[in-house]
Amino acid sequence: MGFTRTEAIVLKTKNLREADKLITLFTREHGKMQAVAKGLRKVKTRYGASLEMFTHNQVMLFNKTDRDLAKVTGCQVLHPFYSLRESFFKYSMASYLLELVDQLSEYNQANEDIFNLLGKCFSLMETGELKTRDNYLLLWDWFAVQVLDMSGYRLALQDCVFCHSQAGHPDEAVYLSLLNGGLVCPDCLSRSGEVDKMMGPDFRSLIRLQNCDLSGITGLDIIPDSRVAIKKYLEKYFNYLLGYPLNCQDFFMTGKAAA
Repeated sequence: MGFTRTEAIVLKTKNLREADKLITLFTREHGKMQAVAKGLRKVKTRYGASLEMFTHNQVMLFNKTDRDLAKVTGCQVLHPFYSLRESFFKYSMASYLLELVDQLSEYNQANEDIFNLLGKCFSLMETGELKTRDNYLLLWDWFAVQVLDMSGYRLALQDCVFCHSQAGHPDEAVYLSLLNGGLVCPDCLSRSGEVDKMMGPDFRSLIRLQNCDLSGITGLDIIPDSRVAIKKYLEKYFNYLLGYPLNCQDFFMTGKAAA
């Protein structure tokens, strides 16, 4: 790679040796990657707080070969997103978004759509336009569904994954298959293995989340019972994809989040 300059959002950091840190970045051009920031833990450091979680930077990186761990050689803050650290609720929300991106992304696989989405969501959270706790939690659901789409795990919600027929009346319960990634009609249940049942109103809300853009989140007006059902299904789907639960998942599922 040699020297490269790229935009990056800091996903997480880890102490390394006495004064260094290992930084996990999500970059515009290269996707997820790791780099060492020398001397970052010293009292006086040229990087200051520029390599803290959530920060959107322009970074200079260097490594001799693609097999070597990159080193941070320069960093300019583009947007610090300070306000995301000012409340426990926003910090937890933002941490969840970072964890989703981190866990669903492979190293060195560029995905500019996810990079842009993450930056837009952080900006929306910082402006205060979401206003209510419910809107922030709705962003949680929406972001999860969108990142699944952009990572190649889009839920098939329009037609049966086997026969491609529509799966009944919209007010009736539907069946979703984790293994096959979507909707299963009653005639194909014997082919699908284990399925999860979702009530019609909850399923319609899930479709609305999938089809909505960021500007329309506050107008979705999804009832609490449907949000709970959707969260439970997404929790199960992420557990299936990753093989383990997300760290931030329980925080929102148990209702500990407070604006």
